[in-house]
Amino acid sequence: IAKAEVMFRASMDWRRQFDVDNKICAWRDELQAGVTRRAKLVRAYGTDAEVCLDEAGLPVWLMRIGVSDPAGMLREIGQEALLINSLYRMEEMHANLRRAMFRN
Repeated sequence: IAKAEVMFRASMDWRRQFDVDNKICAWRDELQAGVTRRAKLVRAYGTDAEVCLDEAGLPVWLMRIGVSDPAGMLREIGQEALLINSLYRMEEMHANLRRAMFRN
C-alpha cells in the first residue's frame, strides 16, 4: 500500500506540474475548432471514434490500432500533442463512465 501511495502522489504531482487540466481544456477547444495543422491531422488520421451508445448510455469506441501510425503522428504533431490527445481521450472516457454511474 505504501508503494501505491507513493506512485499515486507522484502521478498527482506530475499532473499538477504538467498542467494537465488546462492543457486538455485548450486541446479540446483546438480540436473542436479544427483549424490548426495538428488538429486537422488528428481528426483526419485518428484511429479511434465513438460509434454509438450502449444500453447504459456509455459511448462505444472503435479503436483501429492496426491502421495507426504512431511514429508518423509523433513526427507530425509532436510528443506533447500526442500525449495530450491521449490524456484527453482517457479523461473523456472517464467522465462518461462517471456520468453513467450516477445516472443508473
